[in-house]
Amino acid sequence: MEENRILNKKVTKDEENLRKANILFQGIAFFLEENIYMLDVMYIRSIITVKKIFRVPNTNERLLGVLNLRGAILPVYSIKLILDLDDPFRNRNVITDDEKFIIIVNKDKDTFGIMIDSIYKKIIATDDNYREGKFLKQWAKNSIFSGVVLEEEKEIMVVNIDNLLKYMISLK
Repeated sequence: MEENRILNKKVTKDEENLRKANILFQGIAFFLEENIYMLDVMYIRSIITVKKIFRVPNTNERLLGVLNLRGAILPVYSIKLILDLDDPFRNRNVITDDEKFIIIVNKDKDTFGIMIDSIYKKIIATDDNYREGKFLKQWAKNSIFSGVVLEEEKEIMVVNIDNLLKYMISLK
């Protein structure tokens, strides 16, 4: 009886399309102002609300400061300032805003946080909705983006974590 219910379950059109498409990666999409960006979940260790971030003197303004996370001191960067957007937290000595989020990113031996405005949703990048193209690859060599996901009439820029790390290392 249970088996019949499972077999007779209606499959939605989106689920059917997802089964046919080749899944490339999954990501978490987030807002910076009205724009939506995305990070591959493979590099996301956790997402937390802002506790206290303390500015480090004589550092680049794109480094908002450091945060004590379970005994580990982690740098927190302003992805808004990296993208040349305005950030109200620029040059603040202490940041405490529990309405903002920090995505803790882990790539190889590097762990750091990036401050975002809010979470949009989990997104699956497939052959059908992900675009990189030759022109984007050439442009993206010096950019922190690797491609774009097209979803629900939205263009979601995918952050290339390797290029973001290279950029942040160059800030020091």
